[in-house]
Amino acid sequence: MVIEEFGKAKEEWFTKLLGLTHGIPSHDTFGDVFAASDTEQFSECFSSWVTDLADLTEGEIIVIDGKCLRLSLDSASKKAAIYMVSAWSQHNSLVLGQVKHSEETRYFVSSLNANDRNMLEHAVRAHWSIENNLHWVLDNAFDEDSNRARKGYSAANLAIIRRLALNLIKKEKTLKVGVKTKRLKAGWSNDYLLQIIGAI
Repeated sequence: MVIEEFGKAKEEWFTKLLGLTHGIPSHDTFGDVFAASDTEQFSECFSSWVTDLADLTEGEIIVIDGKCLRLSLDSASKKAAIYMVSAWSQHNSLVLGQVKHSEETRYFVSSLNANDRNMLEHAVRAHWSIENNLHWVLDNAFDEDSNRARKGYSAANLAIIRRLALNLIKKEKTLKVGVKTKRLKAGWSNDYLLQIIGAI
């Protein structure tokens, strides 16, 4: 598992930062923790954390849309692929929250004045920001569609972690490059990784 190898590569740094006494957890330990952790509680913790990051303003467009985690499909266990339905702040460019869902349903709901054509057109255009700025980034910078986690809650929990990481990367403004390059630099540079997670 990539997480274990990353931990081993930075074991000295993580030990200094987190006070690890038993070293980096094994591949199986990471897998068991992600599979057993309650996704609903994890999502609530995420939403509570993100409220400190977002600065919602009047007229803000909050886009709700789902994304299929294609490789979470487990034919042997008769488990369908899961969908993560995300709430996306178009202005802040942040994920505000998400829930896991085994089917796809489309709803179109708005509190806007039906006679305000300009605002309705703006809301429809803003909806595509979730496709371009969230779903596309998760596939291209995080390779989400290739993730094969299936056991227990692991697929949904890892999806939440990817969205958490994306929010942190989006809030880091000093480096004027794309998300994928920021992720790479965070892997290379301990100082930049600390900068992203807000420790310095």
